Amino acid sequence: MTDTEKQRLKDFGIEIIEYRRGLTGALTFLVAILSGVAGGLLSEVGKEIWIALKSYLVKRMGLGNRSGADKDDEKNRVHYAVIQGVVDNVPIVYYLNSNQEKRSIDFNMNAIAAAEAEIRLLIETGKIETHRFLGIRLDQVGSGPYLREFKGLSSSDLFAIMIEDARTPNIEVADHMVAGNWFNDIGRFDLAEKHFQIAADAFPSEARIFVNLGIAQDRQGKFQQCVESWRKSAELDKRYDKFHYNLACHYGENGDAVNAARELELAYEHGWRDVHVLLNDPCLSPVLGDHRVQEVIRKIRGK
Repeated sequence: MTDTEKQRLKDFGIEIIEYRRGLTGALTFLVAILSGVAGGLLSEVGKEIWIALKSYLVKRMGLGNRSGADKDDEKNRVHYAVIQGVVDNVPIVYYLNSNQEKRSIDFNMNAIAAAEAEIRLLIETGKIETHRFLGIRLDQVGSGPYLREFKGLSSSDLFAIMIEDARTPNIEVADHMVAGNWFNDIGRFDLAEKHFQIAADAFPSEARIFVNLGIAQDRQGKFQQCVESWRKSAELDKRYDKFHYNLACHYGENGDAVNAARELELAYEHGWRDVHVLLNDPCLSPVLGDHRVQEVIRKIRGK
């Protein structure tokens, strides 16, 4: 049965490779390489190909609602599945593990396509280079791509990453912070907000995430949401001086000297004393010459 299905997938242009690690074979990996399928993107495979691949994964990983009699023996069950493709010579990997919480692989292909589109955008804008590993975790599809600094794509290194992700629930937080920063850099503030929000949801006690989330929201004109994000950051780290300083920057960028001065005054009252940062902040440069802003600067300097 397995050999027949494997041959069918090979006829579709998908090569199946299996790896077994350890004396007991407890960690068994199945790698599907999309070398002969479209551009190596999962969303571009035909419906018939996807059904065949999904059927094979369900049987090998012990997923779905099959009866005990139909299940493979535990020693033959695949614990991690990896589907490898390529976008413009950059490795892209889809992966999942057969844990007890996720018992289905009925993934939304539109969500996969959206994640692939994000990756392609980063590649085309020069943010992703060929030495970086990219992955989409299929049991969290829709949460965006995972990004790793990764030299080469050896099987042992790849598998180590898969194991790490399976065991560490919050491993993706730092990756989404990186993705958010990259999308900020290229002016896609909607995607930056998306990734910062994912990181904030996964790690709601990290103040710096909410600062970045607020910046991305501000860039889109979502000022009230931005204020709430910055307020949340201030509640977490008690930096209300930074909260008011950030608001001053928002008003300064928009040339509103009255409100910028007011927020700088509040920042000063809460302990802001870094006049060097203030004087060299490009966000405040449009209002630095205003007499109200200058008055606050004199206070900070102690004059």
